[in-house]
Formats: sequence, C-alpha cells, structure tokens
Amino acid sequence: MKITVIIGTEVKGCTYHIKEAFLDVLRPGSEITEFYLPKDLPHFCRGCKTCFLQSEELCPHADYVGPIWDSILEADLLVLTSPVYALRTTAQMKSLLDHLCVHWMVHRPDERMFGKKAVVLTNAIGVFNGGAHKDLITSLRWLGVSHIKKLGIGLMEGVFWPELSPQRRQAIIQRVQSLARKYQTNDSARKGLKVRTLFAITRLMHQGAARKEDPLSADNQYWLDKGWDKALNQDLAFDRPPSGGLFRAGALQSPNVSEFGKMTILPTQACILAKKCFVCVGKERISSEKVELH
Repeated sequence: MKITVIIGTEVKGCTYHIKEAFLDVLRPGSEITEFYLPKDLPHFCRGCKTCFLQSEELCPHADYVGPIWDSILEADLLVLTSPVYALRTTAQMKSLLDHLCVHWMVHRPDERMFGKKAVVLTNAIGVFNGGAHKDLITSLRWLGVSHIKKLGIGLMEGVFWPELSPQRRQAIIQRVQSLARKYQTNDSARKGLKVRTLFAITRLMHQGAARKEDPLSADNQYWLDKGWDKALNQDLAFDRPPSGGLFRAGALQSPNVSEFGKMTILPTQACILAKKCFVCVGKERISSEKVELH
C-alpha cells in the first residue's frame, strides 16, 4: 500500500508522535512518503491565478507543489496531520491547501482522487480540534475524496509530549493505532453522495459557463478533454458560435427535422444548454415557437 503523509509542522512534538504511532501499524508492506511543512513547501500562494488561467505547471512554486501532488495521486491512503494553531490548521498546511485548490472539482479535478481514503489527525489544547478538521476535510472533499476519517486528540496535561504522563501517552497511542488498524486492508473507496453531488453541480456550472466562452477557459477545456462535459461536446458538434447556442447563427430561420435529420443531442442536454429545446429526438418533433423543458 502506498501512503502519502503530510505533516503541518516540522516540530517533532505531539503531532510527530501521533503520526508515528499511526504509521507504526501500517509500515509492514507499505511504501510511505512523508512531506514536512514548511520545509517541503516554503512559499505561500501568491494569488497570481496562473494555475487557474493557464496551468498549474506554470505556478511559481510548481517545483515544490508538483512532487507533493504527484505523491497524493499515486497514494492509496492519505494522512494529513497537524497541530491546531488559533483554532485552525497551521498556516503552512493552509498554504498547501491553497496551492491544491486548482484541483478542486470546481476547477480541474483528477478522477484518481475519487477512489482514495484519507485520515485527518490533529491535536489541540482541550477539545478545540473542530476548526482544523474543517479546514482539512473541506479541501479533501472538494478534491474528490469521499472516505475521510478524523481523530482529534485533546491535550489537557500539557502541549509537550514528554510532559504527558506515561499513561496518557499510552492512551493516545492506543486510540491512534485502533484507527490505523482499520486501514491494514488496502481497498479503494467508493465515490460518496457528497462528492457525486458536488461533481454534478460543478458540471452544470461548467456547461453554463462554457457556452459564453470563445476560446474555452483552461478549466472548461480540461472538462471537455476529459469527456465530462458531454453537452458541450454536442454543442461544439453543431459549430457553437462565440455567443453560445446550439446552432450556427443565421444557419436556419425555421429548423425542422428534414433539414437537420436525426440528431444525437439529448433533449435534457439541449434544455440545459439553450434554455429551450428545439429538438426532441425520441419523438422527432420540433418546436420553435415555445419553450419546452424536459
């Protein structure tokens, strides 16, 4: 099993020991790759939007982000671990999440993320792990990960591992390793309802936006190349003009079946794209006078 671990601190304190306890269960037979932040990504996102508008390969920090993303794509299990700073994940972990936003489903997702499993491990003074969990889980969900488990460790006795009593350290290790044992079997996750819903919504968003673009944006071209935007494929097959619409501007004033022949575009897709349906393939009828939604 391939495991990619991202640690939101270079300090070898509680976060490090919790991470080590988790991995100790899975080391036999596993290939583990670890990234320590900020060492392995020493830059914050500049907000230049080069990744969105052109390509993530042109990001000024691509030499750092690229290897991390490649390891994530190759992994069977993702482990994100972070201490809680000011009720949230660390700034260096947030910086990585910002860089990976280009791979969210609303932009250019990778289908390999849909079958992955992820574990989020945090520790905080008291019970305040929720904010950090939300930061990490939100990003993982938008990246397409359905199976996500979280574990937050509350540190009441102190924030330094050696200060914790042997009994407390052992209790933490037992909790962490109990979770780790659930991942000793390497099997892929199924795409969950939340991810399916987000994917469906973003697909409709891309279909609507693409009708108004000429040329297509980097995001919409990506969706088209992936074959995820079938309605747009049909639209382009009929020579979509820059202003959008299903047919060439001025090509025909009164469409009819004899002139168009049998079309492969589905009624549902036509309605989504054109906001009205000129063609109903199943019944081979045409309405150019009123809007018909299916």
